[in-house]
Amino acid sequence: MTVGSDHYLMNAKILFSYEKNNANESRENITVCALELSQSPLYNIDSLRDESTSFLYKKTVDEKLGESNFVSTEECYQHLVKCIHQAAKEALGEKILRSKTKPF
Repeated sequence: MTVGSDHYLMNAKILFSYEKNNANESRENITVCALELSQSPLYNIDSLRDESTSFLYKKTVDEKLGESNFVSTEECYQHLVKCIHQAAKEALGEKILRSKTKPF
């Protein structure tokens, strides 16, 4: 049965070289990233809905950032992250997680 198409099915065997060390290193990197994310504080972002809190956060971030000269993009990124965390901690506060207790 033909449908007037010029496309043909292509079958191929592809061989990938596998090195065990590279797979272990990538798993370690993923684990390290997951630990960093789990250790980062949670902020009360629901309070950003309030106009005064939103204004305070924006003002605090602007003050913290300031103008700085950086040698590398990594330094600039680290400074940016640090300023955002400090401003969020000051303006929003950290979210308190309640432990889930079983009623029985």
